[in-house]
Amino acid sequence: MPPQDRLANGIFAAYQTIRLATLLMLSAYMDDDDRDDSLAEKIRGLRLLHWQEWTRIADGLAGFWIAPDVPDHIQR
Repeated sequence: MPPQDRLANGIFAAYQTIRLATLLMLSAYMDDDDRDDSLAEKIRGLRLLHWQEWTRIADGLAGFWIAPDVPDHIQR
């Protein structure tokens, strides 16, 4: 396989990994009783996402799950 095809496949695999991880975090967020208003606003605005939108929402969801004000005894 030519190097450019391997590169394209690697980029596509990374994109799909971000999408899958984001969807898993989004699913867990939707099941959680806590809400973050700024994150909820971003989620409401989701439409046809591209790489940048997927990474932004993934960053926001990751930040929600590792927020410093969450007590250690709460398992999200």
